[in-house]
Amino acid sequence: MATPDLAQSPRTSQTARASSSAVFVLAALVAGLVAAFVVSLSASKALAVLGIPDPGALTSYGLPAVRAIGELAAVVAVGCLLLAAFLVPPQKNGVLDVDGYRAVRVASNAALVWAFCAALLVPLTGSDTTGQPLSTAMDPNNVWRTISLVEMASAWAWTAGLAVVLAVGCRLVLRWGWTPPLLGLALLTLMPLAVNGHSSAGGSHDLATNSLILHLVAAALWAGGLLALLAHARGNGAYMGVAARRFSTIAGIAFVVMAASGVINSLVRLPLHDVFTTTYGLLIVAKSAALILLGVLGFAQRKRALPALVADPTARGPLIRFASIEAMLFAVAIGLGVGLGRTPPPPDAVKVPTLTEAELGYNLEGPPTFGRLAFDWRFDLLFGTAAIVLAVLYLVGVRRLRRRGDQWPAGRTVAWVLGCVVLLIGTSSGIGRYSPAVFSVHMASHMALSMLAPVLLALGGPITLALRALSPAGKNEPPGMREWILAGLHSPVSRFLTQPVVAATLFVGGFYALYLGGIFDSTVDSHPAHVLMTLHFLLSGYLFYWVVIGVDPSPRQVQPVTKLAMVFGSLPFHAFFGVVLMSMDTVMGAWFYRSLGLTWNTDLLGDQRLGGGIAWATGEIPLVLVMMALLIQWSRTDERAAKRYDRAADRDDDAELAAHNAMFRELARREREAGR
Repeated sequence: MATPDLAQSPRTSQTARASSSAVFVLAALVAGLVAAFVVSLSASKALAVLGIPDPGALTSYGLPAVRAIGELAAVVAVGCLLLAAFLVPPQKNGVLDVDGYRAVRVASNAALVWAFCAALLVPLTGSDTTGQPLSTAMDPNNVWRTISLVEMASAWAWTAGLAVVLAVGCRLVLRWGWTPPLLGLALLTLMPLAVNGHSSAGGSHDLATNSLILHLVAAALWAGGLLALLAHARGNGAYMGVAARRFSTIAGIAFVVMAASGVINSLVRLPLHDVFTTTYGLLIVAKSAALILLGVLGFAQRKRALPALVADPTARGPLIRFASIEAMLFAVAIGLGVGLGRTPPPPDAVKVPTLTEAELGYNLEGPPTFGRLAFDWRFDLLFGTAAIVLAVLYLVGVRRLRRRGDQWPAGRTVAWVLGCVVLLIGTSSGIGRYSPAVFSVHMASHMALSMLAPVLLALGGPITLALRALSPAGKNEPPGMREWILAGLHSPVSRFLTQPVVAATLFVGGFYALYLGGIFDSTVDSHPAHVLMTLHFLLSGYLFYWVVIGVDPSPRQVQPVTKLAMVFGSLPFHAFFGVVLMSMDTVMGAWFYRSLGLTWNTDLLGDQRLGGGIAWATGEIPLVLVMMALLIQWSRTDERAAKRYDRAADRDDDAELAAHNAMFRELARREREAGR
């Protein structure tokens, strides 16, 4: 591994921890004070609009302050785990280096603060919702009642539980391989915020929720990474140049995602004419100004601080100055965001939605005709964006190979792009629009996303393309993207998931658990549940077909006979699932479908049976594709084996065949002698 940037400088853990703590505490104080100040401008108006008695200053100002501090702690946990996972390298044996170990421990402490704040926000939310004093809301009986009755309080309870798990996990980790999953868990602790509050109710709440998810993830990675990088620099951390370069790329992507998602979320909630004439609009303007200023500072840091680090690894002054200003701006932005969530939107922005719009976020113009399914699009910000990004990244990789003179099979490119198109159509076309409201359309989308798109994506070979297109890290250099992919490919988790029984169980068992196990019936009205369903369809399908027909290298070698058994073994279960749906006498999610008030969708049982027929019939199409792919792969395997045999024969004058013929001549000679 390369020599650390400041290996020659004395570094003590105590000094580094003190420097990190000072940065984080100051940012938390700024965020809390800004949130409390913003709420002071509109707290009384919010209570008056909702008709709730004033719960007292302790709740009115304490709730936003505690939430801002908690969110800042969550951002710190995300940033420190980002630093340990991808910005600084581990030791050669996979154990965390001193900087990574320190970052993970700071993340554990930040997660504990996040858990404490989230737990405290449960009674604060109860007090704010009922107008009772905080002392009354903190009674244990009232706390449990609040969790069961108030959705936001339940979200805070979930957040506290996830944050505790994160804190414990960070304390147990010593190896680098566990830091990416912990980073994912840290981001997961933010999801209860994304699916509750202003964005989860009213018209267009699907767009608002999805945009908020993207906004929170991008903000946490950018702000958290910046704070972690600043603490790393102030604590004389090693590999500063590597960490700064990598974070600069992440920050650039995060800026674009934050800007786009913020604009979408604002347009959903606020008419343009209210931007400069209402408190809500002015807060959005203030947040936008902070984001623009952060972008300018980030650009200046990229142009000045990074070149200074490349020229002299000890020249950290410019980076520390720019990052310190950015960190305080981020703290202000977090405070403004919390205050914005506590500020009521202007009256003309609040419209009474229809029954359908209240449940789905949008209206449906009529029954799902072919024209509406084909042309009545509603872009899915999560999966529609993912489809486009995945296609673009794949094509960029193919272009990189061709520019350097390497070939890439056109069939794989076509398969991948078609898989992305299926994903886009299944989530963003009229099929995706009608899927939450009509069970048969939902089942058509389900089959496309779990049976067709994964087949095409697996045939695209994205891992092989990435390993060929990405440049390997040089000798004794810190590992990069290519090395991370290889580490994930050969990890114990990957080996477990690609075990044929596990892959088949996840793929087939998900159908029965979701629909026949009662999960679908109890979560059919939940937008986050629909997002998780779609994610499960894609990932379980891709995992199954990766094992069966995937052209990518697999951490577990599976024999062709086993692959064929997986395909034919799963077929009866799919067919039986469709038959069960067609023969059921009860309607799954009937209460939800009736609540939509769709006069053209009254025969719910007939629609469910149609969905079962779609599940039964469409299962045959991927089977044909899989069988064709297996036959082609086996044929090519035989051709490659024959070519290897021919090359070996050319090298040794067909010594193997000569030995084989000599053996038969000897046997024939012995038989003749025995006959005589």
